[in-house]
Amino acid sequence: MSREQISIIGLYAVSGAFISIIWVALPFLFFDLNISLYLLGVIMGISILVGYLARIPSKFYVDMAGPDNAIVIGIMAMGISTSLVFLAKSFNIVLYSFILIFIFNSLFSVAIKEKTAAKFDGQDSLSKLSNISLVGSFAGFFIFSVFTTKEAPYIYGIISLIMIFSAVASMMILSPFKKTVVRKQLHFDIKDLVRKPLEVVESLSRMKNREFLIVVIVVEILIILSMSSVNVFIPALAIKDGLTLRPVFILFGILGTASFFLKYVGRMFGSGSFFKMFYVLRPGIIMVAMVFFSIAISSYLFVVGFAFMALVTLTERGFNSYQWNKFSLTDADKIRAAMAFFSVPMLIIAPLLGSLLWFASPRLLFGFAILPAIFALMITMFAQGYRSTVDSPKPMNQ
Repeated sequence: MSREQISIIGLYAVSGAFISIIWVALPFLFFDLNISLYLLGVIMGISILVGYLARIPSKFYVDMAGPDNAIVIGIMAMGISTSLVFLAKSFNIVLYSFILIFIFNSLFSVAIKEKTAAKFDGQDSLSKLSNISLVGSFAGFFIFSVFTTKEAPYIYGIISLIMIFSAVASMMILSPFKKTVVRKQLHFDIKDLVRKPLEVVESLSRMKNREFLIVVIVVEILIILSMSSVNVFIPALAIKDGLTLRPVFILFGILGTASFFLKYVGRMFGSGSFFKMFYVLRPGIIMVAMVFFSIAISSYLFVVGFAFMALVTLTERGFNSYQWNKFSLTDADKIRAAMAFFSVPMLIIAPLLGSLLWFASPRLLFGFAILPAIFALMITMFAQGYRSTVDSPKPMNQ
């Protein structure tokens, strides 16, 4: 394995830890700065929107300057932007810092994917490297739980130094300024953010099995609404339940570790009957987790909700296999592209909705998150019954 390949693996791990830690520590930063916790969803919604809009110019820059250059600049800029969070004393500074972080995170993501495709062969390698981000995430939580203090700003100061050090190390290994960049034909059009997904959505009308296609899209939207509306508020709920930053980091580290192993355990169940079971179990488990979060009057119930969130990854392969096996490979790829068109707006709207509900009542937010999961559960159960009726052999006329 070359130095550049090792560097790519390390960058996946560092970036995974970085993104996870800055979000989990954010409610504690707000608490230390006396910023209202309901604004967490505002920062998340705006950050996701900005990150999505930055994808096209990021691709433009990577094509022009090369992935090595973009990787170093992206990591360095994320580290510098995070240092602004460490120095922040108001909500506006934190918001502007997160906007910068996710602009440069988009640049880094585009560049690292292109670099990965060039240095590693096959889609399977890309999938395995993506799992490195999860490993980096839970490893980062355990490491920071050992050294963390009760003051969240120092977490951002430490992780900004780690990112800047990673950028310097990447510069030494990748040597971006010594390489000749083969410039591609440049094409930049902001309309591509909408036009291309719309073209894919239009192609869905010509597909077979359109009834189940609607089920796939609606269930995806409902699951995103349920989980994305509460994601950034789960650590905030821990504050309400009396937990400090260190045990929360440990809990998230355990959650990440369990999710990583349960994801592979789920792959052991490779038959169609298990796929069918997991297709219904996924929204059901999410629903149960939200129930425990909504009634978490003690840290014990909060931990139980955490345990059910880890179980969601157990159903991932079976859930995806059940729905994608209903379509051809070509149609499945088109549907995944179309689902991005529907899911991205929901990823932006859900945290903003979460802010409104948290402002009214934290328990109301988690109580609301139960409803989309219930509807998703009902739809998956109905879809299974419908598919069984459609697929069953018709009785022959005597």
